[in-house]
Amino acid sequence: MSQSRRLLGLSTLTVVLLALAGCKTDVSGDQGDLLTCSNNQIPNEAGTMCVDRPLTCPDGQVPDADGAMCIDAPFAGPDPVYFPAADEAVIYFNRQHIDQTYGDWVLHLWNAGCTGGWAPQVTATDTAPTNWPDGPSVNGSGVDPIYGAYWVLNIQSASTCGNWIVHNNAGDNQTSDYVLALDGATKFARMAFVIAADDMGSARVSQGLPICINDVCEAAEPPARAMRNAAAHWIDSATLVWNTNGTGDALFAADMGGLDQDADGNIINSTLTAVLTPTVLTAEQIARVPHLANWAAFAVSGLTDAQIKSATKGQIWVTGTDAAGNLVGTEVQAARLLDALYTQGDNDADEAELGAVYADGNITVSVWAPTAHKVRLKVFNDASPKRLLDTVDMTLDAATGIWSYSDTEARLDRRFYRFAASVYDRENDVVANVESTDPYSVGSAERAHYSQFVNLDDADTQPAGWNSVAVPALVKPEDAVIYEGHVRDFSILDMSTSAANRSKYLAFTESGSVPMQHLAELQASGLTHFHTLPTADIGTIDEVEAARVEVTDTVAKLCSVAPTAPVCGVESDSATLLSVLQSYEPTSNDAKNLVEELRGYDGFNWGYDPVLFNVPEGSYASDADGIARIKELRAMNQALNAMGLRTVMDVVYNHTSGAGLVYASSTFDKLVPGYYYRRDPVSGAIETVSCCNDTAPENAMFGKFVKDSVVHWAKHYGYNDFRFDLMTFLPKALVVDTLAAVREFNPDTYFYGEGWNMGGSSADDAIFERAEQFNMAGTGVGTFNDRMRDPMRFLALIKGENVDRIRIGLAGNLKAYQLYNAASEKVTADTLGAYTDDPQESVNYVSKHDNETLWDMIQKEGAVAVDMSAADRTRIQNLTLSMNMLSQGVPFFHMGSDLLRSKSMDRNTYDAGDWYNAVDFTQNNNNWAVGMPLDRGDSSETWIQSQFNNINTKPLPSDIQLASDVFNEFLRIAQGSPLFSLATASEVSARVGFHNTGSQQIKGVIAMSLDDGTGLEDLDATADAVMVVFNGNASATSIAVRTANGFSLHPVQAASADAIVRDASVSEEVRDEDGTNVTYGIFTVPAYTTAVFVKQQGASQGVGLAADATVPAAGAIENPFTATPYLRGDMNGWSTDDPFIYNGDGSFTVFATLTGGSSYNFKFASSDWSTVNFGAISDAERAVSLGVEEAMANSNDNFSFTPAVSGEYRFTVVATNPSAPTLTITKADVYDNAIFLKGDMNGWGDVDEMVYVGKGLYRVNLALAAQSYGFKIADSSWSAPNIGAGDAGSVVAVAGSLVIEATSNPGNLSVTPAAAGTYIFTLDTRDAAKPTLHLIPEARFGVGVFVRGSMNGWSEDDAMSEIAPNVYQVDIALAAGGYEWKVASADWNTVDRTANGSVKLYQPTPFIPGGGQSNSTLQIGADATLRFTLDANFGDPLMTITVAP
Repeated sequence: MSQSRRLLGLSTLTVVLLALAGCKTDVSGDQGDLLTCSNNQIPNEAGTMCVDRPLTCPDGQVPDADGAMCIDAPFAGPDPVYFPAADEAVIYFNRQHIDQTYGDWVLHLWNAGCTGGWAPQVTATDTAPTNWPDGPSVNGSGVDPIYGAYWVLNIQSASTCGNWIVHNNAGDNQTSDYVLALDGATKFARMAFVIAADDMGSARVSQGLPICINDVCEAAEPPARAMRNAAAHWIDSATLVWNTNGTGDALFAADMGGLDQDADGNIINSTLTAVLTPTVLTAEQIARVPHLANWAAFAVSGLTDAQIKSATKGQIWVTGTDAAGNLVGTEVQAARLLDALYTQGDNDADEAELGAVYADGNITVSVWAPTAHKVRLKVFNDASPKRLLDTVDMTLDAATGIWSYSDTEARLDRRFYRFAASVYDRENDVVANVESTDPYSVGSAERAHYSQFVNLDDADTQPAGWNSVAVPALVKPEDAVIYEGHVRDFSILDMSTSAANRSKYLAFTESGSVPMQHLAELQASGLTHFHTLPTADIGTIDEVEAARVEVTDTVAKLCSVAPTAPVCGVESDSATLLSVLQSYEPTSNDAKNLVEELRGYDGFNWGYDPVLFNVPEGSYASDADGIARIKELRAMNQALNAMGLRTVMDVVYNHTSGAGLVYASSTFDKLVPGYYYRRDPVSGAIETVSCCNDTAPENAMFGKFVKDSVVHWAKHYGYNDFRFDLMTFLPKALVVDTLAAVREFNPDTYFYGEGWNMGGSSADDAIFERAEQFNMAGTGVGTFNDRMRDPMRFLALIKGENVDRIRIGLAGNLKAYQLYNAASEKVTADTLGAYTDDPQESVNYVSKHDNETLWDMIQKEGAVAVDMSAADRTRIQNLTLSMNMLSQGVPFFHMGSDLLRSKSMDRNTYDAGDWYNAVDFTQNNNNWAVGMPLDRGDSSETWIQSQFNNINTKPLPSDIQLASDVFNEFLRIAQGSPLFSLATASEVSARVGFHNTGSQQIKGVIAMSLDDGTGLEDLDATADAVMVVFNGNASATSIAVRTANGFSLHPVQAASADAIVRDASVSEEVRDEDGTNVTYGIFTVPAYTTAVFVKQQGASQGVGLAADATVPAAGAIENPFTATPYLRGDMNGWSTDDPFIYNGDGSFTVFATLTGGSSYNFKFASSDWSTVNFGAISDAERAVSLGVEEAMANSNDNFSFTPAVSGEYRFTVVATNPSAPTLTITKADVYDNAIFLKGDMNGWGDVDEMVYVGKGLYRVNLALAAQSYGFKIADSSWSAPNIGAGDAGSVVAVAGSLVIEATSNPGNLSVTPAAAGTYIFTLDTRDAAKPTLHLIPEARFGVGVFVRGSMNGWSEDDAMSEIAPNVYQVDIALAAGGYEWKVASADWNTVDRTANGSVKLYQPTPFIPGGGQSNSTLQIGADATLRFTLDANFGDPLMTITVAP
């Protein structure tokens, strides 16, 4: 046996563990029966009977021979060189088989869910918890030749466990999270063993028992050729790319596996070999694999297509030498090759109809498995358990890679089936026989173990009247209002629903039930859509009802499968778990602990873990085995359509529940291993950015599957519209194409999804243009709008914070929409984060199934005053939901939010059971304070307990009923006028206006108008204008709106169930504006209230309320010139080298170094000499005197200046009157004498000179101790100048600034550094009347900083270089438009700086700490490469953006 073949497969242990941890029982090999066992039992090895689940033992122990007790695990290998002392733990890390180097590897340590854990001083040089990515390097006394290097770690006394990860220094290659038991007493207690892999996520890990690299537990040496990763990609028959820095020599393949190397590194056991020669990728190839475009490319020659297809059935390696001449090699990924081989023609795999197809009395079943050696069809009867009836060979079409079999309907219809395939197992280097269900299944047995042959056109699969109910029309998506629900939540605890239908599809057919009556009321008010969380087959719900333990079951049933559950032996066996939960004290952990135990056995899950994508979930059906699930899901959709609601299917194509050859829930990967998943380009590991196993819809056959699947649900189940989970991971083109496919038979269908910016190898559109928020603009596909969500969720309006993002959400999140921001600047909404081109592309929401409910957010620490009444908290909820309801775009609501729904402060209830997810449609209870949450997020346990005990947080039934009534009122208002559902960006811009904006706005109030007056198409025959005032203040507030007249409270609110809103009023007053009388409407709105006012239309369309009727009071003075002005003259060859910097107050500044005695002609002009062109009033007045303000004119006459002495001069242009600006030239170095920082640090002497460094700045570096110092700044005479404390105070803070004064005898300044070090003092005299002193540490940031924003997906792509001490710069090419951004470090913590508003070109802007502040914004009118320069020598660093040279 050769050396490398003796190395065990790196994932062997992982695979075994996955097999044991599978969610649904696995089936492989030939079986006649497939047993269905209860939760406390599993099939025996033969699969013939159910046996008790084996005993689970702690680390280092195994069950004894009888399976009755745990004993120390046997281990025959040699002892490690170091065992931990009683107060220590040891983690071994083995790279002996790879490179035997350990310098790049560290530990991440933390204590979570453990008593004690790692000691604060965890090693002699490191503390815990560690700060990622830092951590202790190997600190053992050497390297064990068998087990590798090791860490010796100190632990606290009486510790139970500690958390750990091994990772590289960069933090981008790591093991999974592990918890090491620290309280064991076995021989290998407190010890962990890691065998490294190229992808550390696949590392072998054992805790409590050693593991060895090879099968004889001997010291290992790296093989002669380093075979690392899967970093080569065969992209078409003739081309391969590899991220090597050396040469590529040859390709080797073995269709049955078994490739190896001999002692000299020569590859052996290959069945196919090809020579590699360097080549260059074509433009078409680069377009197919843009993320690999910069890798070395090689031509693969001498192989036929048949040989290549054979090679893909097994193992493929490439070999070469690296830049240092070492022998190297890597595994080959072949997904793009499979696409090239089987999907590039006009009638091949991606045009084929897969799955079971009924035609002419026959059934043909087809599966794409081009890399399989053999595929057989196994047919089973419909008994329970299923019995094998026949096994038949399927036929391969070599051109398409499709295996198929045909037979009569009489033999196959309604039978169950599985595929048995022989495929190459790359983890274990063998050809394995596996079984799988059909990815294209349309029917299934319970637990998805078998596919079923079903003709979906059969009458018995259809409810009565199927296809006879008209689908509610959707004229345009902006008319939609969506209610997001969950099949189980809807009825599981509702006593008005029949017991048989609770939690089932058929609950929606009981029109008289309370939940259905609630939906009917909402529909009557204007609700258009009911969105259900996933209804496709779910991997984490046991479809066998008898095997589940529900909250309505007894204590005895739970204890029969979980004898250690907290209720066992404590509560009555006959008591229901629901009654036990109801008895618990909410502030205790009793409910939490019980639900934690129950969650593994009950039938609740959100359902975002699909198995059979085209089969309805069986636990929601009356019978999971067979066609009931098909018929009953159809009945649900039919009933919802019949009541006037369109149905939305929540589809999950970004990941699967299982992958690999072990999980029963793995289907795709068993048929074409490795193809259907997005694999890391280098390591080949399946990415898990989504959560689980990320799919690869960029590969043609999975892209085909996505489109086929959506069409399937729309065509066969009547789903009207679709929501895509983590849509980002799908190509934009695929989503658009799929929408077109559905619209061929359902022209008004609407797609929306999650377009978050997420990571992975596809980040930043590296592989394809992703279906992200920004990319989807212009497609008509909606994405969830987090821009307005966050300020609404965190109650920005209530807190009086910046609500510009809510405003842009109310205006449809349209990037071109113009408004005045909080600084009184007129900007386009993209500078605030808006990204849509059409209102329908913005799905506006404040809460959905993810994260805390809105009610729970209102109860978070710091949200509202502790003593605020429940009634006012209810008003805040109503107010917040109204902003969503009355917004342009598509309003979206979490089911029960209209009923103040709570999840008892739990932020992630995906598997928290019915107790935490309950909805009470009787409006008596909102599920608040039913137990401490399983996931409390960032809320402390103490705070939650105090809120549960706070009577003000518990709404009364009357509060819930009022919330429901008010929600229906806003729904009626929104749907009662087309002005709330404008269809285009131009309509929104023309009609929607905001009237309380800018720097002088009344905090806590948004005033929005909708114009339908003359000059516009008359959309609403009943109104000329609508005015909406959202008042988040604690008292009634009045807003004056210019030209608003003739308004009255909306009729719905005039008769509102809310008596308080009925007091909202409007009056009018006339104001004199420069001799013209202008009417103002004065709208007065009660506290925490949204009031809607209408200007009723008369017999014909009248004057409305213009969107731009109100211009806010100015804040900073807007730059008066539309082009950048330059100092253009003899000093720079009349070039544009010296741009004037705008100071934000109407003035401009530029510095120039001039030679004494030389005369300089110059002008103040733009690059085109026309937009801005100012010079002397006349040739006779061209001479400029130092320090004298000179008038300027738009003339052809130059200025002339002759400095007396050489030096730097400051040119200041004041353009507050832009038609008649003035010019003043002064010396930049304002002091004639040398100045010194004098104080306690230097005996108050002339020791530390502040050196002039240019542009009005003086600087000195001083070494200071951690103590207080008094000081001033002065020349030797203490008179010219003498600068010290003024009105702004005397204390200069580190990383701060202070305005100081030069007077006859100012007070001393003081500084008290917290730590000894070198500090930089900078005196800024650019405003000579108010000099400012800045103080910073010598190394201001100490880490790399980046421009991070919407221009780069908030990534670290644009690193700033330190071009001078504490001065950072980067050039970024930007397209015309608006951007949000910050300057931040990689961790978003060390550095996080923002302008808290807009940054203009050539205008230095302070960057303040970014926590809790708005992002910086930038708007540019044309494509340009801009230079971002951050000078961090100022207390608040100054950002200046210029056009890069």
